[in-house]
Amino acid sequence: MPSSSLIRQTVLSTGGLLVQGLGRFAYTTVVARVFGPERFGVVNTLLSLSILASLLWPTAAGNAAGTALARDLAAGRPTRPTLDALSRSFLTSVACIAVVFAAIAAFSIRAAPGDVAQFTLLVVTWSAYIYLRGVRMGMGQVESATVWDGISTAATLATVALVSVGQISTLALLPLSVGYAVFASAAALAARRASAGASADETGRGPLGHELTQLIAWNSGMLLASNGLIQFTMVFTYLTGTPDTAGQFAAAIAIATPASMLAHAVSQVLIPRMSHWQHEDAVAAVRHTRRALVAISALLAVAFAAVAALTPFVVDVVYGDRYQAAVGYTLALLGGVLLFSFTTVAASVLLVTRRARQSAIVTIGGAVVGVLGMVILGRTIDAGAAAAGGLAMGTLVTAVVHGLLAWRRRPIEAMAPTLV
Repeated sequence: MPSSSLIRQTVLSTGGLLVQGLGRFAYTTVVARVFGPERFGVVNTLLSLSILASLLWPTAAGNAAGTALARDLAAGRPTRPTLDALSRSFLTSVACIAVVFAAIAAFSIRAAPGDVAQFTLLVVTWSAYIYLRGVRMGMGQVESATVWDGISTAATLATVALVSVGQISTLALLPLSVGYAVFASAAALAARRASAGASADETGRGPLGHELTQLIAWNSGMLLASNGLIQFTMVFTYLTGTPDTAGQFAAAIAIATPASMLAHAVSQVLIPRMSHWQHEDAVAAVRHTRRALVAISALLAVAFAAVAALTPFVVDVVYGDRYQAAVGYTLALLGGVLLFSFTTVAASVLLVTRRARQSAIVTIGGAVVGVLGMVILGRTIDAGAAAAGGLAMGTLVTAVVHGLLAWRRRPIEAMAPTLV
């Protein structure tokens, strides 16, 4: 496939997630302005917890789908067996995760019963969105996924408009679930149609293969320790700070984290493309990957610099006078989120080159550093600043080590023939 195709698909995928990110930002802005810092703090904490829940398996299953389905297509194999096995794994994981995290929301966060119900729905719909988006990337359905990103975002914004006009603060968590459900429904139907050509003996009734299971498990550990560390900053601030601090930090994380979606969008396209590179010419794949790492890193640095420069203006215009403390938190968070974004892209290389275990171990080590940093810093500075400082410490470790591992590597044929 020509490099121009990669650029086009990257732009499309990035555009789709940019629309989703802007939609989520608009949603959080409405909640913040209409319902105030304290309610916003509760809502954003539950949003962060829903993302943490999906990182335990569904998000990694989506990444594995991008890799495995692309390999099937490149090798001329039917995609139905892989898709069926991954989907059964996904559904089982979501059922378990939803129950466990509903209990966490009820007893640790002490959310109201209505919030717990909406939170559980959000766990299911967000997990379905992120998994099925990976499926669509792996099957080459980038254009269609981008269109449905726009449609689902419109559904979210229409719902939050109704909730805000009606001043129904008790339904503040519902709009995102509506949008994600729209995308997931369309994606599930499209994936089934695309794989419908398999014969009866190719429908993949067996369990998920050992290699894919290990790949998802190790990638889940890596994601939980990396992206999960970002989401944990919100939970940490909510549990250790004041309600107003939690609300200010919620505004900051709402501005800082959408920028990380750029790295996720790029990696969702890069993973299938690197799989094709490895299949076609493993030696040349090293050169292609290094060029991609340099170009994407430069793109991320420019994007985050622009966000940092605009932060004071954005906070003032979007959130107003009640959220001025969010400016400092946002700038502090952006450093850690940029480092996380570098890690996300480099980790994609390790995933495709069958080193998910290395990536997970490094990232878990970084997460331990980050959490310890939050706890130590929390003794001398306020909860929001401690959370941002700990995030920067942890992501610095993971970004540096991942970058070195992704750059200094051999062609895949020279490596041990295992996924992990």
